[in-house]
Parts: sequence; structure tokens; C-alpha cells
Amino acid sequence: MKKLKSKEELYLEIEILEKEKILSQKRASEFEKENQLLRERNEQLVKMLKENTRVWEARVETLEEANKILQGLVTSLTTKITELEAKLNKNSQNSNKPPSSDGPNGTIKNNRVITGRPSGGQPGHKGATLELNPKPTTVIELKPKTQCECGGLIETETHGSTKRQVTDIEPAKVITIEYRAQTGVCSKCGKTHKASFPENVNSTVSYGDNIQALVTYLTTYQLIPLKRASELVKDLLD
Repeated sequence: MKKLKSKEELYLEIEILEKEKILSQKRASEFEKENQLLRERNEQLVKMLKENTRVWEARVETLEEANKILQGLVTSLTTKITELEAKLNKNSQNSNKPPSSDGPNGTIKNNRVITGRPSGGQPGHKGATLELNPKPTTVIELKPKTQCECGGLIETETHGSTKRQVTDIEPAKVITIEYRAQTGVCSKCGKTHKASFPENVNSTVSYGDNIQALVTYLTTYQLIPLKRASELVKDLLD
């Protein structure tokens, strides 16, 4: 038969349980405080992360704007360099500048040796003429009239036609391409995203690569004054 505990033992156990209860409550309170500190720290980190994200987004936008400005500056400087090179390449032979402006080495001397032969192609010289294009862009069939002077009907032959070709260029066609950068918003975080323009589209209105290449070719290689080249481009665009 199990022995019953005395009152002193029961009181002692109750006292121990009370102490353990108090200790557990104290630990629970400490855990709650630590948990609260962790939640506050987490909120601070989230806030800092959002703030840093906004700062970096603003920096990215600033760098993009600076990049656009630099691209425009590069284009402007490239045009200026082209103009200066065209001016340096001018002399009395390719512009209306007087010979005195050519300098000591500016006059182009004629180094041809006088042979006494007439100018132009010499006897025995192999000539060169345009050849027929086997794949013409357009074929126009020219048919004779349908009635002869004698009153008879003219029947067109299906073979033995004579060919002549004319090679020409079509009138320049000016095209204008409009780019529209659209804006979108993230459905989750609300961040705004904007489409980027192509690299060579760095201002509201600008000339395309083909026109810029044409002007560079005319002023740098053909040594046409920039004013006349600009007039040519203007005439093409009008």
C-alpha cells in the first residue's frame, strides 16, 4: 500500500510548482520581448530595403538621363568633327577658296608625262560597255501597231524581240518612324516600368543613320561643303 505524503511534503511540492510556474511565466515574458524585438527589427529591415530600392531606382533614372545627354553630346561632337574635317580638306581645287589659301604644299601638281598621243582611248584599248541585266526589275512589252498601211492586220511574233534596258534609280522616299515608349505598373508591388527607346533614338526629333551616313559621305569623301550637303538633304526631305 502506497504511503501518503505528509502535509509538509505536499506544501513543499506546491511551493516548488509555484516557483516553476513563476519561472515559466518569466521565460515566456522574456521570449515575448525577444519576439517583439525581432518583429521590430524585421520591420526596420523591410523599411530600409524599400528606401534603398527607391534610392537605387532614382539613381538608375538619373544615370539613364545622363546617358541620353551623353549620347546626344557624342552625336553633336561627331557632327562637329565631320564639319571640321570637311573644312580642313578644302582647298582651291575642290572649293571656291583662292589658291593663296592652300599653303606651300596645298597646290596639286600635274605629274602626267606628255607623250604626244591624243587624249581618250588609244588604238587597241579594250572597251567596256554596260551589259544586259539577266533579271530586270520591270519588263515592258512593246507591240507594233495592229494594222499595216496596206490595210492588212499585223500579227505579232512571239520570238525574236529586240531588247534594250535602261538602268535608273527611283526618287528618294522619305520615311518617318515614330517610337512610342509605353509605361506599365506591376500588379504585385506597384513599381512603374517604362519601355526604353532604341540606342540611336536619343532626342525628340532626329535624323536616322542613313541620312547621317549620307551627309558624312558627301562632306568627308566627296568634299561637298556642309551648307550644300544640308541643302541637298533638305531638298530630299521636302
